[in-house]
Amino acid sequence: MRTLALALAVLASLAAPAEAGSPPAGVYCSVSGELPPIVVGRAPGRIGIDLLDCRDAVIAGGRLRASRCHANGGAEVDYDTSFRVLADGVIVHEMELYRITPRVPCP
Repeated sequence: MRTLALALAVLASLAAPAEAGSPPAGVYCSVSGELPPIVVGRAPGRIGIDLLDCRDAVIAGGRLRASRCHANGGAEVDYDTSFRVLADGVIVHEMELYRITPRVPCP
């Protein structure tokens, strides 16, 4: 039942016409609690996502693209993934909803 409710929430958010630009700095926790958080830095283009530290991320057209992301062990990779910021500040990434949290770690 929880999976169905989450799927319906994601579909409803994808149907929403309003999309904001870059999210405000902070820690965003997945609604399901099963995925690592997204950390949006204060400096432009800084974002921690999917266990990568990206320094030149650009959010446009429902995508997040970065040519310099660092993985564990020091590997540098480019990254391109689905990423939308809804008008209410919720992030939709890979069919998961993320909400900003005032406390860390994520529940």
